[in-house]
Amino acid sequence: GAGFAVIEQANACAVAALVKPGSTSVRQQIFYKGNTASETLSLYIDAVGRAVFAYYHATGYEYIATGATILDTTEWHRLWGVRDGSTFKIFVDGVDDTSSSTGGSSVQTMTENVFIGKRLNNDYCFDGSLDEVWVMDGVPSDDYIATEWNNLDDQAAFGIFGPERDTVTAVT
Repeated sequence: GAGFAVIEQANACAVAALVKPGSTSVRQQIFYKGNTASETLSLYIDAVGRAVFAYYHATGYEYIATGATILDTTEWHRLWGVRDGSTFKIFVDGVDDTSSSTGGSSVQTMTENVFIGKRLNNDYCFDGSLDEVWVMDGVPSDDYIATEWNNLDDQAAFGIFGPERDTVTAVT
């Protein structure tokens, strides 16, 4: 749809999600934009348990980045799929986890719908918990992705500048 123009032709973009997979033995869709016949952009967990960010065209996978880490089903993970021109990357818990990445021709304009936790035809449904699915216009820096994960992972260390106070003192 129009609200997701950021992930259309020639735009750098990122898709992120907080996930806790219930299993890692089947493919599980996290984010899916497209249709089954022509082109799709998707972030998913493969049947081995690794994060994948891919663009598929009718002729086959044009771009695909696969992570190295097999996700732990007892923990929450922050996944990022990042596209910067012809470069596709996967980040897991704030770290570039891309073990393989291939590229092809240019990404085509996609006007299809967006699905969270499944594909267009209701297959590859996500088995587990999903939260905070983001679509970002542009590409966040590696430092941004690392910091965002560190803030999620250790919330006690985030934004504490001094002891909490029960009263407010007026400054004159």
